[in-house]
Amino acid sequence: MNNSETDHLYSPPPFTGFDPSHFEDIDDEENEESDDLTPYILEQLGIYESFVLYYYKCQKVGNSDLLLTHPDDFAIAAEDKAIMYQATYCMSEQMEVLSPYDDYLYLRDELSKNPFEIAQKPEELLLAYMFCLCKDTRKELWDGEIEKCKSNIEYIKYIFMKLQDLTRSIYELWSKNPHEIPTTHNEIAYNYPIANELRYIVDPDYDKSIHVALGKKKTSLLSEWHIFQFKELLKKNAAKKGGWKSVHAAVEAMASIFICQLEKQVFLTAELFKIGRKEFIKLYQHTHNRLQIELEDNAWLNSHPSNQERRELAEQKMIHLDMLIEEQQNLCDALKRKKWKLNIDGYKNLLKTYYSVDTLSNWIRGDKVLLEQILLKPNSSKKKI
Repeated sequence: MNNSETDHLYSPPPFTGFDPSHFEDIDDEENEESDDLTPYILEQLGIYESFVLYYYKCQKVGNSDLLLTHPDDFAIAAEDKAIMYQATYCMSEQMEVLSPYDDYLYLRDELSKNPFEIAQKPEELLLAYMFCLCKDTRKELWDGEIEKCKSNIEYIKYIFMKLQDLTRSIYELWSKNPHEIPTTHNEIAYNYPIANELRYIVDPDYDKSIHVALGKKKTSLLSEWHIFQFKELLKKNAAKKGGWKSVHAAVEAMASIFICQLEKQVFLTAELFKIGRKEFIKLYQHTHNRLQIELEDNAWLNSHPSNQERRELAEQKMIHLDMLIEEQQNLCDALKRKKWKLNIDGYKNLLKTYYSVDTLSNWIRGDKVLLEQILLKPNSSKKKI
């Protein structure tokens, strides 16, 4: 679900496991035991690994069009599947496995051979990075590096939230049934753009016509958020001070207030666009470095002839990460130029602060429910604002 008017960038993950305090015991005699964070770390690793593995399973069984599922719904399904698997594996004498891809232990072993196999689309490179961090954290746990493990868990959570926000923005672009609350300008500014050039290479169904269609959808989403905000402003004022006698009166009363609200938002939107580019560059660079470690240290990716296909696939992902980093860096460089020279698809729409009286009036007239809420009834004693 999208963010409300508070417009926070990040949503909490749908599942967060246990807090470390869950394992603390009130009894002083057990304080030493309760300080052991190993159960918490293992719980958290299981949570985020199961999310990646469920995604991997969906790819394996042919459910490739994962953009048709809202990322929050997908995360909940991943959690349900993990709980069901854990209960079956731990409690039943005999586990019913319909296919190898119902076995999370098998999936984890397979993905460990090349974690970046899961990256069929640009955003899925972050899934591979998450899985590698989980793998690293398990090793560090056995080495007794608890503080490092705690730090890793927090970083894995951070990447998960980044991934959810990114895939949510992509979902809204592709979805034919957007949620009731539109994608906000802040969400789009932070996560935008979404690897357009790379998609031409990695997705055979992604062509110029789709790019044009998504550009129109992006513009539509930006307008939808402003429409939503304007209608909410009208409802709030009508409820507090009374309605208006006509649509024209409502627009005359609220247009300047709405424009002022948009002008204030523009500064934050522009700043978030800059912050998003810098943070994604850093994240893609970390992912690039982690893939390099896999190529050097993973026995399944060494230069032995039997590993050739697997290694070539991993090396291809290095090229894709280079493209993502270059894309984001080019945007950062473009932002350093003067505004009138800025040539970023959709950027001007992000910073739009003006709508004509006719446009605002059409927004109202096109919503019969809104008309009922903000217009005075005949013979009403309420005064026009």
